[in-house]
Amino acid sequence: MPAAARARHRVWVTSMSWVTWHQHRREALISLVFLAGIAIVLVYSGLQMRAFATTINLSVCTGTGPTTSACGIAMQQFLSAFAPIGIFILQMLAVVPGLVGVFVGAPLLARELEQGTHLLAWTQTITRTRWLVIKLALVGAATIVAGLAAAQLAAWWWAPLAVGFSSSDWQAFEAIGVSPAAYGIFALGLGVAAGAIIRRTVPAMLVTTLGFAASRIAVAHWLRPYYMPPMTGSMDPGSVGADDRGRLFIALFWADSSGPPVAKAPVNKLVAEARDPSAVLSRPGLAHLLLFRPAR
Repeated sequence: MPAAARARHRVWVTSMSWVTWHQHRREALISLVFLAGIAIVLVYSGLQMRAFATTINLSVCTGTGPTTSACGIAMQQFLSAFAPIGIFILQMLAVVPGLVGVFVGAPLLARELEQGTHLLAWTQTITRTRWLVIKLALVGAATIVAGLAAAQLAAWWWAPLAVGFSSSDWQAFEAIGVSPAAYGIFALGLGVAAGAIIRRTVPAMLVTTLGFAASRIAVAHWLRPYYMPPMTGSMDPGSVGADDRGRLFIALFWADSSGPPVAKAPVNKLVAEARDPSAVLSRPGLAHLLLFRPAR
């Protein structure tokens, strides 16, 4: 690239960076305050959990799960104290990426188009494509960095609770790893697309909210369990699937010796009518199976 072109490119990037910051500094500052609030909650809650785990000697469950009486008592105390707030915080963290799409993505273009300020921007020396690419790149980069940082903090916070959940890897799937950054970019793109099509800020924010919520529900309930072919294992202790604490539960079913599933109603009827239900459940040729995804 010639020196003149490189110099012009630097001017464009610097100018667009300043314009993007000037236009969205309020959203950026609000986002920083919001993220700082989340960090304070996670750090405070994480320190509380670790202190309580030390007090009740929760370390007896490390590597064994709740198989001993001491571990079972400690785990019950710990989950009674922190499981409700832990689930609530996870649900709140799942919502955060959507806020990026609603309050940053949707107004990004919709406000420009609604107020007509895009006409001034497009009459400058920078092209429309470059104007849009630089704008999206800056906001997208900030979203990815914030998402990855929040995920690292959430993983540290979740570690004590993970001991008590059989599907711990999947319970916090949306709050740790790359999921927050990926969902943030998706929400940002959804908001930008809604704003570009609708050209009005408030309706674009509403469409982004509904679209993000619908996509999250669809992914969680209908797509994620089948990202890879699920596995089938027996519910008998020590068998495949029964002791996999990181599994993602999909379904329970009865099957006969040849493998095909058996309708639940006849089995339930036999159990209800039997004098000894355990004899029915242990009958040869009848197996209680679990459809699951193994730990990540």
